[in-house]
Amino acid sequence: LINESGKMYYRSGIITRNDTGIKAIADVNGKTFAYSDPFSMAGYLTPLSAFKDNSVDPSNTTFAGSYYGVVEMVYNGLINAGAIYFSERDPDGRIHDARLKLVNKYNDMIDKVPVIFTSDPIPTPPVVVRADLDPGLKEKVKRSFQLVALDPGVVGALSSMYDAKG
Repeated sequence: LINESGKMYYRSGIITRNDTGIKAIADVNGKTFAYSDPFSMAGYLTPLSAFKDNSVDPSNTTFAGSYYGVVEMVYNGLINAGAIYFSERDPDGRIHDARLKLVNKYNDMIDKVPVIFTSDPIPTPPVVVRADLDPGLKEKVKRSFQLVALDPGVVGALSSMYDAKG
């Protein structure tokens, strides 16, 4: 999948509020933290690994159920920091991360809730087929995905489900 910022990768990001005193991943030590869900690469597995690598032990952790739940919890001061998906900004400064869907609800979101850590790139989810699938059928499946991604309705569904654009 190609994400909203046109890349085939994304990152895990850690967000906080400006008033928490958290400026770097090490500052999350001893603070409250929300993961998105236990099956999320950017919202759980990657930050968990980053915490281990940086000897960070939050005082209390929870699962918000979604990236947007994490953003809401951080914005509203229910937790000190949380994990979201993150993609680099456009050259014009437009963000491409979990905060984007809530900017209209909270117009001070970007200023109040900064990203203080980003992971190495995480490949976007692949489309895979069996190794022994007929080569002609593999090509038909590939072409079908390429064609269906040109349909505006499908592009809208990809965008709403995965923040993908192709």
